[in-house]
Order: sequence, then C-alpha cells, then structure tokens
Amino acid sequence: MLFYGTSKGHSLTSKKISNAKCPSCQKHESLETVAFTQYAHLYWIPFFTLGKKKAVVCESCGYEPKDKELSSIAKEQADRLKADVNIPIWHFAGVALIAIVALIGIISSNQNSKMVKEYLANPASGDIYQLKLDSDRFTTLRIFMVTDDSLYVNFNDYESNLQALNDLDESDRYSEDIYTLHRKELETMYERGEIYNINRY
Repeated sequence: MLFYGTSKGHSLTSKKISNAKCPSCQKHESLETVAFTQYAHLYWIPFFTLGKKKAVVCESCGYEPKDKELSSIAKEQADRLKADVNIPIWHFAGVALIAIVALIGIISSNQNSKMVKEYLANPASGDIYQLKLDSDRFTTLRIFMVTDDSLYVNFNDYESNLQALNDLDESDRYSEDIYTLHRKELETMYERGEIYNINRY
C-alpha cells in the first residue's frame, strides 16, 4: 500500500506587520505574516516542493484576512517576506535519493560489465555462465576445463526465470555430458546478448 500525499504547511519564518491594523478587530500592530511551504511526499519522504505560500493572522482575534482585505502596506510586507525566504533543500530529499540509487545502479552495472568482459577474456575452470534463452527463460553452463583455444563445459539440465537463476547453480543439476566450445563462440554469444552474466567463485 502506497502512502503518498502532501504535507501540512511547514513554517519557514514569520514577522510582525508594522503600521497596519486587523480588518476584523481593528487592532493596530496585531497582524503577523507567516511564510510557509508544502511538499509532496511518498512514504513521508519529501519528493518535491509545492512552492512558497504566505498567510496573515491577527494575534489578537485570530482572524486570517485575505489579500483583498489587507492594506497595501500589509500586503507588501507579507509578499516581501514570502519572496525573501528560500525553500529548504530537504524538500527534494526523495528526488536526491532516487538520483543516488540510479547512480549506484549505473556504477554497479558498469563494474559488472567490465568484470564479465574480463572473465570472458580469461576463462577459468569452475566459471558459471548464466545464459539467456529468451525474455524470461535462463539456464547456466559450467566450465569444466580450459585449453588455449577451447572450453570444455557442462550445460545445466534445468532452466528458470531471472529471479530464480542463482538457484540453478547446483552440482547435481549439470549434465555429465561434456561439450566443446571455441572461445570465439563465447564472444559471439556475449555480443548477441545470450550471456547474461558470469560468476566466478
């Protein structure tokens, strides 16, 4: 279940309005202006701001006059206070979090890609190649022995979806039959996207 919505007003600053009176109780020097913000959140993590807002309230009677009820002096002071404050950077915490997670994902993917290419260039006995058969079917092969230009491998007798792919790597699931693959064949398989990943233990 998703918890999302908008926050209540978050007060940034407040200031007494000078040379103005409340349009309700007519008391002088009783108006205060408050600058505040709201933000949209997901699971209570702020994602983006909904902008700066202002409110005016009478400290004496509690009345909250609208802009049209304020004198030009009072409205000018309220508008100036709103314009002068800055939106807190933490209102964008969710966006920053997504950006960080995306950056970590990109870095991790690049590192894994380099590692796979290195393993492909220097295969070793025991390497496990995860093979993509189609969009949701995967299997593995295990390198049994490596020579100068060939690899001797056992293919897994089973296949799975991507989520359960690591569970296939059990010794009793590999065929006892040994097949020979030329190194160039593996490079071609990788270029075609048939090699999803390589694990070295």
